[in-house]
Amino acid sequence: MTLSRNQFLSLLDESGIFSAKDVIALQETQLDSSETALDLAKTLVKNKKLNEFQIKMILQHKGDRLVLGDYLILREIGAGGMGKVYLAEHRRMKRKVALKTLPAKIALDEESIGRVQ
Repeated sequence: MTLSRNQFLSLLDESGIFSAKDVIALQETQLDSSETALDLAKTLVKNKKLNEFQIKMILQHKGDRLVLGDYLILREIGAGGMGKVYLAEHRRMKRKVALKTLPAKIALDEESIGRVQ
């Protein structure tokens, strides 16, 4: 199923990457009703508002996984049995960091947490 432009904007809003105000402004500037979600996505990448990884996550309805606290996920660096590592940016300080996430089964196990630390 292909997403419409409005469906894509809704997913973008739900992701938390942009403020509701920014999404509304984006919607108002994208008045071409024939523009598809992919057209809008390409425009956002071209204008460096989002990257390919973020677009992929949004189109897969996983945009809510791109914001963790004060961090915006930019891309996946690696993955393994102990979790995934992402390149992320602190939203206010604009600092890039490596951010490791743990699977739930590891996050609840004290011994595993000790190994990660």
